Amino acid sequence: GFPGLVIAIMTANQDDREVHLVESNSKKCAFLFDVARQTGVKVVVHNCRIEVATAKIGIVDVVSARAVAPLSSLLALSQTFFVRETAGLFPKGRDALVEVAEAEKQWRFQWKTSASRTDSQGQIIKIWNLESRI
Repeated sequence: GFPGLVIAIMTANQDDREVHLVESNSKKCAFLFDVARQTGVKVVVHNCRIEVATAKIGIVDVVSARAVAPLSSLLALSQTFFVRETAGLFPKGRDALVEVAEAEKQWRFQWKTSASRTDSQGQIIKIWNLESRI
């Protein structure tokens, strides 16, 4: 969605990047298409839910999602995008460490947090080496 569009604009001079935006809301997709057209940024907008997009997109370098679901659920939704080298960047609020602890019950992964620049109580959780415990 929109955060991915910001990333695409910020990395527009890096020709080898392909940014996929997944958004299930058609009106939001129209907005994303329009901004991409007006800025000339290259993105692929998928008007579908993340569960459907995984088959269309495949493996990626970075997965990011904001305000979608608790971390454990995000990992379940995005696991098919992950290989060992894939990183997940997930903005979370003040309960970020609680979400990490909950996710560790179902998942093995390495992680670190960084302070959010937009939320004084928030954290950005970076996850890599994701594996299911089940």
